Amino acid sequence: ITARDWVNADYKLVKDYLGIDHLVAAIGDSIGGITSLQLAVSHPDFVKSIIPIGSTTHTNPRTQLILRHMKDIIALDPGWYGGMYEQNPSTGLALALMELTPWLYSPAFYVETLTTSEKVRNFQSFWNRVWTVIAPQDARDIYYQLEGWAEFNIGDTPGFNGDIKSTLSAITAK
Repeated sequence: ITARDWVNADYKLVKDYLGIDHLVAAIGDSIGGITSLQLAVSHPDFVKSIIPIGSTTHTNPRTQLILRHMKDIIALDPGWYGGMYEQNPSTGLALALMELTPWLYSPAFYVETLTTSEKVRNFQSFWNRVWTVIAPQDARDIYYQLEGWAEFNIGDTPGFNGDIKSTLSAITAK
């Protein structure tokens, strides 16, 4: 699954099912910013402006390795069954999502706030509760989002032959 796949699914839902002919703006941070960029390239007449925040035109190798590692953690959960589970494999999913936690705050936050081992453990416990109780996620959904994010390159949009600059210059949204 690619960012183009989920953008095309979202486009079809919004346009065909909800009957919305255009968007004033597509706004998103991180993977949502990737979505706004891909929407502007794949459906240029649909969105008037985009506001991608904290996103990129392609996923760098370091991030690709981390995201692929997160997919591996999910897949190693004994309840994963190749994604054909009946009960959400929450252990592998929670461990994988904990890999995102360091990206949520600045390095200075960690140095200045988590000043003891107890504070680090409490912080980790809090985020584990977020991923498992407060805002539980579906393992398949996260797995395929990680895949699309890891492999994202706006230049891979059909017709641009991997050329990121020409792809970005084709964006008509402001």
